[in-house]
Amino acid sequence: GGGPSATASDALCPIGLGGRDQATFGEADGGSDITYYHIEIDLQSDFGSGTNTQVTLVANDSDSFSYSFTGLAAGRLYFVRVAAENVVGIGQFQTYQSVRT
Repeated sequence: GGGPSATASDALCPIGLGGRDQATFGEADGGSDITYYHIEIDLQSDFGSGTNTQVTLVANDSDSFSYSFTGLAAGRLYFVRVAAENVVGIGQFQTYQSVRT
């Protein structure tokens, strides 16, 4: 049950996040650790469908993360993007990746 799923992981954002201890926030982040990852999934590449889902994961002590979105429609194209957060704030979402269920 539950339908197809898609997994978001650190592999989706190889540029910009650079591991748990580095994030690109525009201004200096002081080398602060990433505390959260914000992951969005949507049916539109501009994430404006009004039906997008966003989850927030607490960063652990590793340099990677993973989250599985479940209950997705079979044969649909979904778009996923990730942003990192530290004490400075939430960084920009990384360029999206697409996944077909």
